[in-house]
Amino acid sequence: PVVANALFDALTYRAVPIDPAHVPKTGAMIVVLPAGKVRAREYPDGETAAPLTVQRARYAVSLAKRTGLPLAIPGGNYRGALSEAELTRRFVEDELHHPVALIEEASLDTRQNALNLVEPLRSRHVDTVVLVTDARHMPRAAQAFHAAGFNVVRAPMAITGRNGELSVF
Repeated sequence: PVVANALFDALTYRAVPIDPAHVPKTGAMIVVLPAGKVRAREYPDGETAAPLTVQRARYAVSLAKRTGLPLAIPGGNYRGALSEAELTRRFVEDELHHPVALIEEASLDTRQNALNLVEPLRSRHVDTVVLVTDARHMPRAAQAFHAAGFNVVRAPMAITGRNGELSVF
C-alpha cells in the first residue's frame, strides 16, 4: 500500500479540477468513462454500476449542468447482463434525472472507448471531449482520446493529496 499510494500520488496530486468557464460551448461533449460494475442481486438485472462509476457519473452530471454540454457514456459488456454504458445511463437518467445523449456499448477498454466514439461524435460535429475519469486514470485516458483524433479537455475527479488521501474538506 505504501508504494501504491506513492505511485497514485505521483499521478494525481498535480491534477487540477476543471473550471467550467473554460470549457468549449460548441463542438464538445462530456464523456464519462465507467469504472466497472458489480453483482447486486437486489437489482432486477442482478448488477449495478460500481462505486467509482457512480462517482464519475455524478461528477459528469454536475459538469453537464454547469456547462450545458450533452453527456456520452461508452462501455461494453465483458460479463453479466448489461453493458457498463447501460448501467451508467440508468443511474444518470433514473437516479440523477439527467439525460444521456449517447451510449456506446461495444468497447471493452479505454482505447476502444475512444475509437468507438469517433464516428458517433463526428456525426454530431463534436471534435472536443470533456473527459471525466479519476485523476490516476486520466493520463492514459486522455492519451487514448487524443490518439483517436479528439481535442481533450481533462476533467479529473478523485484528486488525491500528497499522502494518498482524497482532497475533501
